[in-house]
Amino acid sequence: LQNYVNKERILQRSERPDSVESLKDKEATIVEVEREVHGLVPIISEVVVKGLKDLPPKLFEQHVHVLFPLFCELTIVSSFEVRSLVREVLLEQVAPLLKPSP
Repeated sequence: LQNYVNKERILQRSERPDSVESLKDKEATIVEVEREVHGLVPIISEVVVKGLKDLPPKLFEQHVHVLFPLFCELTIVSSFEVRSLVREVLLEQVAPLLKPSP
């Protein structure tokens, strides 16, 4: 997940004008990173995030301290599919953990 988020950040930064890098090199880098990101979307959405969504609640709760920051990062990626699944995980797995204890 972190690798995907890092590649998304590279793409988001590349949209901002700032570089001393030659235009051809920058374009080649952007194209390669876009290709990698698009290739990761089905894996992230259909395998990783869905798998986390389907974890038993007790197991998810044991790892939420590590997962929550990653889910926060995934809320700003360009893929609507990934963002939608992250929303589902937050609603179905994280929200129940926010209930006040009796």
